[in-house]
Amino acid sequence: MHIITRKRLNDFVLKHPDTKSALQHWYRLMQASFVRLVSYVRLSQTQTKLAS
Repeated sequence: MHIITRKRLNDFVLKHPDTKSALQHWYRLMQASFVRLVSYVRLSQTQTKLAS
């Protein structure tokens, strides 16, 4: 997995301004996916502890 930082995206947008809205949209989607993933992992850990 490659981690793409916000700074790297901003640097890219400075060189290629026409990509700004698409990259902003993609970044928001990835943030939302990450939040759901973290919530799922926490829930799974809680359920595992309760089952033990």
